[in-house]
Amino acid sequence: MLEDVLVELLQQHTLSETLSEAVLDSHQGIGRRRDLFGLLAGTSLGDLLREDWGQEFLRDWNTLAARRNKVAHGSYYYRGSEDVMTVHRMRNSYFRAFAEMHNHVTRRAATPRDET
Repeated sequence: MLEDVLVELLQQHTLSETLSEAVLDSHQGIGRRRDLFGLLAGTSLGDLLREDWGQEFLRDWNTLAARRNKVAHGSYYYRGSEDVMTVHRMRNSYFRAFAEMHNHVTRRAATPRDET
C-alpha cells in the first residue's frame, strides 16, 4: 500500500516512469520508503499520523517490519502473544492509516502549486 502511495507522489513530480522506478529502487526498505514519503509529500508520516492511534500504528509497523526481516534472514523465534497483539492493534488501524496517506497525496495533487 505504501508503494501505491509513493507511485502516486512520484507521478506528481515526474512523468518519467524510468525515473520513478529508479527512485523506488534506490529507496528499498520500510525506513527509506517512509523517508521518501516525507520528501515527496512535504510532511512526514509521523506528522501526518500524529494522533495517538497513528503513532501506535507507526510503532507497530516498525516492529512488524523488523520481525519480518528476522524471518527473512532466518533468525526469528516466537516470543509469545506479543506478535498477535501487535497484529490485532494494526488490524484496527492500517486501513485508516493508508487512507490518511492516500487522501493527503490526492488532496496534494488537486491543489494548485506555485510554479515560481
